[in-house]
Amino acid sequence: ATEHEQLHGTGWARLHTVHMFHVCARDPERTITEANRVIALAEQASDDSTLYTALASLGLALLDTGRITDAVGILDRIEKMITERRRIVIGDETSFLERMYAAGESRETIRWLAGILAPYCHEQPFTDRLNKLAATS
Repeated sequence: ATEHEQLHGTGWARLHTVHMFHVCARDPERTITEANRVIALAEQASDDSTLYTALASLGLALLDTGRITDAVGILDRIEKMITERRRIVIGDETSFLERMYAAGESRETIRWLAGILAPYCHEQPFTDRLNKLAATS
């Protein structure tokens, strides 16, 4: 655990480690392990935004390891959070949705979710990507 995590043992603090394992170290197995820890902390704290972001990171790592069925399960959890109108950071799921779509999985659901999310996204690059995904056929 990093010093930051030790000082701030929240899921949000640990989420930075998830990103480090996924983006910098390119270590999907460690990403999966750490994302699952963050998910447990976020659920315990009822921290929806951290949970949502950790699920998206977990989904990407599962795709990296070829665990498509597990990634579909993550998509289902993300869809549930969106339909329940939970407090989330829109845009954090974009790469996961794009990769799932490219894998040929749950395309109808992904287009539908992207169409719902795009108008509420505050970051133009993510809005553009979500709109593009929503318009795919």
